[in-house]
Amino acid sequence: FFFGVPLQLGCAPSSRKMGCAPSNRKERPKRKKMLLAEEEENYFLNIEARKTTVSFAAPPIKPGRRKLKIMRDTLTEYDRRRTQSAFVHDENKDNETLIKELLETAENGNGAAQNELGVFFENGRGVEVDPEKAFSWYKKAAFSGNPDGQVNLGACYQSGYGTKENAKKAVACYHKAAEQDHPNAMYNLWVCYRDGLGVVADTKKAFEYCGRGAELKDSECQFGFGALYEDGNGVEQNLSEALKWYTEAAKNGHAGAQYYLGVLYQSGTNGVQMDEKKAIEWHRKAADQGYARSLCNLGVCHLTGTGGTEQDYETAFNYFLEAAEEGHPLARFNLGMCYEEGLGTDRDVQKAFECYKLSAEEGCEAAEERLRQAEDGARA
Repeated sequence: FFFGVPLQLGCAPSSRKMGCAPSNRKERPKRKKMLLAEEEENYFLNIEARKTTVSFAAPPIKPGRRKLKIMRDTLTEYDRRRTQSAFVHDENKDNETLIKELLETAENGNGAAQNELGVFFENGRGVEVDPEKAFSWYKKAAFSGNPDGQVNLGACYQSGYGTKENAKKAVACYHKAAEQDHPNAMYNLWVCYRDGLGVVADTKKAFEYCGRGAELKDSECQFGFGALYEDGNGVEQNLSEALKWYTEAAKNGHAGAQYYLGVLYQSGTNGVQMDEKKAIEWHRKAADQGYARSLCNLGVCHLTGTGGTEQDYETAFNYFLEAAEEGHPLARFNLGMCYEEGLGTDRDVQKAFECYKLSAEEGCEAAEERLRQAEDGARA
C-alpha cells in the first residue's frame, strides 16, 4: 500500500525619620516603570530551580531509540501553539460592542477578558492585527494568573510574536500554566524538553509532561505518548501501552492517530493483530477529516479491491483527487495513473503528466521514474 533580582525603591526608613521628602509627581512614572520591571523579573525568576510537582510517575529511562518498520507521522514540531480563552461572551453581539465590554472587564483585572483581547488583536477580530497589543494583553492575562494567557504569552516569547524571542521566558510561562494543569502547557513543555527549546533537553521530563498532557486528554500528547512507548524513548518499550494511547488519541479525534491505527491493523505489525475491517474504519475516520494519507490508502484499496473493499475505480479516483488537493505527492502520482489509464475518469494523458510533474517536484520517486520512462520512450 502507498502510505503514503529585586530593586530598592523610595526612601529608606531611616532617611524618612530625617525628613526625606516624598517623590514628586514627575518621578512617579519612573517609579511605576521600576515596579513593573521588578514584577516581571520576579515572574520569571529561577524557573529551573523551582520544583514543579509531577503527578505522573515516570518509569526508568531506557537509552537508545529504535527505528520503526512502518512510517508514522512525524510528531508535531513546536508551532507557536496557542489556546483560545474560556471567557464567555455573547457571540451574537457585534465586534465593536464585544471589544468595549471586554476592555471594561479587562481593565478591572479579569484575566480571561485580557487573554480574549489578546486573541482579538492577534486574529484581527473587529480590530487591526497588532502583535504588540496582542502580546501586551496576553502578558496582563498571564500576570493575572490566567492559564490561557500564560500559555499564549509563552508562545509569543517562543516565536518572537510582538516581542523579542526568549525561549527561557516561554518555558517559565508554560510552567506557570502547567501548575494549573493546562493541557497546552503540558504539550509545549513536552516539546521544549524533547527538543531543548529554552531548557536543556531532558528525555525524562519530556516523557513526564507528555504523560500529564495525555492524562488531561490532549490528543497530541496522547498520540505522542503512544509513540514514546512504542519507541522506548524515556520509558521501557511497551507495545500494548502504545496501542492504548494511540487508540485514546484516535477516539479523541486525532487524525494522525486514526491513520496510524489503520496502518497497524492493515499490516498486523507491532503487536497488533491484522484486522482489515478495523483498518478501513480508522482510515475512513481520518479521511473524514481530510487526512491525505488515509485518503490515499482508501484510494488504493478501492483501486485494487483489497482491504475489505470492493473494487471501484471512480471511488478510488475521487479519493486520490481529494488527497492530491491536500498536497499528498503519492496520491497525485496515483491520480496521474488514473488519468493515463482512464480508471474512474476519462483518459487524459496531458493531465496525467501534469500530475506526474507536480508529484515529482514534491519528491515522489515513482513519479520521477514514470517521467524518465516517458523520456526514454520518446528518444527510442
